[in-house]
Amino acid sequence: MLFLPALAQNTPAESSPEARTLRIVEADRLELRNEGDEEIIILTGSPVRMVRGDDRIEAERVIYNRTRKKLYLLGAVRLTDKENRVVEAQQLDLDASDDSFEAMSVKIQSGQFDLTGPLCQRAAGQILLSEGYLTPCARCGQAVDDYGFRAKEVLLYPGDRIIAREVWVLLKGQPVLYLPVLLLHLSERRPRLELGQDDTLGWWAQADLPYVSDFGIGFTLLRYYENRGWGLGFDHWGTDVAREHYRFLLLPPNPNLPGVPQLQYSVEYKLEEPDWRYEANLKRDDAGSDPLPGRFENLGGRPLLTDVDVNISKRQGEPALRFSLRGVIDHDPLTPRPGDVQRLPEVEVGFPQGYRAGGFSLTARMVVGIYGAPPNPANRSARQAFGSYGYAGRVLLEHAESYNTQLWSGASFSFSNRFLGYYYSTRNPSGEYERQIDWTTSASFRQVLGPFSLSLSLNRSAREGENPFSGVDPSPSQRATRQTRLGIGLSYTQGPFSLSASTARVLENSLNPGVLNTSPYDPLTLTLGYSSSPLSVTLTHTRDLNKGKNLTTSGSIQYTPQPFNFGLNTSYNWDWQERGVQRWGPLNLSAGYALPGGNISLAHTRDLNTGWGQSTTFSLSLRVGLDSYTLSQTVTDANPTQNTPATLSGSARAIWGVHSLSFSDAFRFQIPNPAITDPNEDTANLTLAYSNSFSNTNLSLSGVWYFREGYVKNPLLSFSQILRDPGRTLTLRGVWHFPERDQPYHYLQTLSFIGGLEVFPAPLLPEDPPGLAIQGGLNLNRTPDSGKFALMVSDFGPTFSFVGAERTRLFLSAFFSGNASAFPGDSLLGILKPRIVVVLDRCCWALRFTLDAQKNAATLSFLYGGQAADFFLDQNGFQFPGLGDRRNP
Repeated sequence: MLFLPALAQNTPAESSPEARTLRIVEADRLELRNEGDEEIIILTGSPVRMVRGDDRIEAERVIYNRTRKKLYLLGAVRLTDKENRVVEAQQLDLDASDDSFEAMSVKIQSGQFDLTGPLCQRAAGQILLSEGYLTPCARCGQAVDDYGFRAKEVLLYPGDRIIAREVWVLLKGQPVLYLPVLLLHLSERRPRLELGQDDTLGWWAQADLPYVSDFGIGFTLLRYYENRGWGLGFDHWGTDVAREHYRFLLLPPNPNLPGVPQLQYSVEYKLEEPDWRYEANLKRDDAGSDPLPGRFENLGGRPLLTDVDVNISKRQGEPALRFSLRGVIDHDPLTPRPGDVQRLPEVEVGFPQGYRAGGFSLTARMVVGIYGAPPNPANRSARQAFGSYGYAGRVLLEHAESYNTQLWSGASFSFSNRFLGYYYSTRNPSGEYERQIDWTTSASFRQVLGPFSLSLSLNRSAREGENPFSGVDPSPSQRATRQTRLGIGLSYTQGPFSLSASTARVLENSLNPGVLNTSPYDPLTLTLGYSSSPLSVTLTHTRDLNKGKNLTTSGSIQYTPQPFNFGLNTSYNWDWQERGVQRWGPLNLSAGYALPGGNISLAHTRDLNTGWGQSTTFSLSLRVGLDSYTLSQTVTDANPTQNTPATLSGSARAIWGVHSLSFSDAFRFQIPNPAITDPNEDTANLTLAYSNSFSNTNLSLSGVWYFREGYVKNPLLSFSQILRDPGRTLTLRGVWHFPERDQPYHYLQTLSFIGGLEVFPAPLLPEDPPGLAIQGGLNLNRTPDSGKFALMVSDFGPTFSFVGAERTRLFLSAFFSGNASAFPGDSLLGILKPRIVVVLDRCCWALRFTLDAQKNAATLSFLYGGQAADFFLDQNGFQFPGLGDRRNP
């Protein structure tokens, strides 16, 4: 490993974000030269390996002109950029000031395409290849590429976008078609040419024709449906620094709505600059529920509605600025208006850092907007003015202040204030403009004198007004509330002992101004504590100063002589008769012991008013190496007053590496009642389960035990086996029913098979025999009345694979779906109809032919580019097991 400080320097624009650091990872020999005023560094190796920013560089010889910031790479040059594009050349000259380069005798690997040419250049992340040849077939082992393109100029954009100009299309090496411009967009993996026929649409065709323009690249969308008509649209990407994706498609009318064409469009725009961020989204999708082939997937729009969302925000510095426009354009006034909250628009100016000096800080913001929303159900005037939906303006003013200071030794003072004011353009019945106010102010003073501490606090909160909207701003539960409290606290701490007292004088507490407050004081709270390890004791007492009555007394004791720990807490209500509460609170007892690698504990809760126990819980956890054991059981006592039975429930689990064994129980002991003669209420739900995480095996034995009568009901053995391999998933699940008192025989209750299973290996060479796989889903359910089975089939069937010359692959699949009831009494052949899928894979292009007997439809699709067959097979929900990368078996 070699690190050279002379090379590990930034470019001349050291303060710019584009600055890069050059690191030498490996070299055999280093030579330093001074040629005139220029400093030259020469590296040789086998090879020299370097990293600069996102680029990984290899070459046999590297000459670095440190003065000019130039890198000259010679011999077996290999450069990999952040897009994982690999440039191989005999010579490459890189400008370290802007990361641009020039290379000769070039081979480029970009995604699934290979490009070759005598000269290429890179600037601003784009690679320009002159007199280039490009094809996705170079890695397929074909003697002559099935197809390729020879162009005067090829431009590679980030994101697998390729633009070629003055192009000859080559089939088997022979020129067959001249195109002035060609676009290849490999990240958009959907068929560009499809033909089909079905009973609903008749004959149909769709084609996506690429285009290139000065303002971007994209596809012209052509659609034709025999029984419905023509469709036209475009799918466009901008090639500027912003992310731009515009989609539009005009489709023929739905037969259910004759004469009304369908629209699908989406606008996505995002630009992030150092100081500003711009975002825009518009969406509409009239054909979301119309099963037309070839429509945009996951467009996210709604029928006859355009969702508009525009945001412009300042990214840094103050003031913070934001502009947003969020609304809905309703294209069908006859339908009910959606209840979306609209901002038409909303502008915010804020100072999140604000002003700070010493202990004082001030922040503020203002939001102005016009809003549309349903009315607030609690605001009668808004309901009358808006109806079901209305618009109004609103201004939000918010400011917050705080101040903290140390007055003198032991004395501190703090102050905070926060104001929120919502002002609306609507009026209340008296003619005043509506508003909402949320205002909170607090101040506190604290003085410490030795073991004594005195604290004073003043808190005021005011909320008033109404919100005309629903879903725009928070709505208070009352129209006006005002509360002002003056609190006082005194504490004394000496060694392990502590004593504190606190209360508050309610200066104002009203739901409406002017209402008399009959409880001017909050309860007085006295706390006595002792804390000295391992003993901790706390005693708390509250008293009503308004009525001169005691309220509650509570205490807790915690004793922790390691490794033991004990705890106790309860409470007493002094005026339990007057308030109608329990005299004593629950008594909680706990004990525990810390084991090496675990813990054991016991907890008990008892009702001191009746003397009855409520619950007792025992738990144990232990870890020995990689093994672990847990046990937890809870006993809940019966309560005759509430007619609730006693229960015992819990679980036990042991884990040995990848093996796990668990047991769960839930016993129910019915309260003896002379009026109830049925003894079957004493039950236990028991489950014993085993799982193996290595092989994904699960077994579970469960049943309900009526232990008073001595029989088990619904005893079941559930099993599942999951097999996961690259390109293969197999899940087998089932339930076996054991004999019981009312049904003394075994039977299979359910059985399901989901996934793919390779019966014969997939062929890799032409002389290999054909491969066979079974995939899809089978679900077998026994009907309790007839005892027969109902069969549900979902895309279940065989797939055959064949290999021909030059690793040409043919996949032949038959998928069955449907429900067959009362099997085997009914004929499956009369219920299930196949969907035949044939995929021809030539590695760099693929054809798929689909014949659906259930829908009486046929489809032919074509897709270019590497792994096209993988895409076609994935669309059918199946990846043939064991194939992996079919281009490199």
